[in-house]
Amino acid sequence: MKYVTFASLRYKKGNYFLFCTRFNNRDVANASAPKEFIKRCLEMVSSRYSSEVLTVCSVANNVVDGTIPAVDNVRGVNVERAELADLSNPDFLSRFDCLILSGWRNTVSPFIQDNINEYVANGGGVILSDIRVSGETISLLDTVAPVYCRPEAEGIDQGIVLWTKEGKESYIYDASFFTLDLTIINKIRESDLSINWDLLSIHDTNYTLEEQTSDNAEVDTTPMVHSSDYDLQGAHFVAYYVATYKNGIFDIED
Repeated sequence: MKYVTFASLRYKKGNYFLFCTRFNNRDVANASAPKEFIKRCLEMVSSRYSSEVLTVCSVANNVVDGTIPAVDNVRGVNVERAELADLSNPDFLSRFDCLILSGWRNTVSPFIQDNINEYVANGGGVILSDIRVSGETISLLDTVAPVYCRPEAEGIDQGIVLWTKEGKESYIYDASFFTLDLTIINKIRESDLSINWDLLSIHDTNYTLEEQTSDNAEVDTTPMVHSSDYDLQGAHFVAYYVATYKNGIFDIED
């Protein structure tokens, strides 16, 4: 199966971004690669770039700290914490370049969801991470570009991660970032996205490593020889591979 890791959507003047991974690194706040990658994600979704200071609102919904802990330590990013109730005020939303909605649940009131969609329509950016929706669509996106979430996560510790052509050409891509320790959250299949989404990267569970490694073993990063020339909603996967293990994702580009 092909599952979403990163996907983006242009909605009127703003952007939505699906962040279907978790950083595992305990010292992620001090690691340069995660911080630079997160900065690029924030810049892309906010449509504001490198020389500008971003003002970000991190909104947790019944989860601790969400899935992007390094956001507090990214240079050029000012972060403010908020509760879902704060989003009922459109003037509050207008203060921010980007919202990070961690632990999204469909129990959020329709009024707040309308405010978020209006915020994006007027040029704001929203990152959805650690989505807590099971066996239904994400209600926030139903009138924008529907996304269905599977009842359970599947195939987390097997397969490989591939960048699509659009992903490798996107602002967030840099091959040096992907020695990151990530857990893939397989809840959204490629087929679960409406065609308006730009699929940047997938986790393909149909591929497995020829040799398994123990948790403490040094990983063999020999390139796999499978073709990456898949058709996907009019695009082609690039010849770029990242092998996924229980302990992370390792760059094996050739």
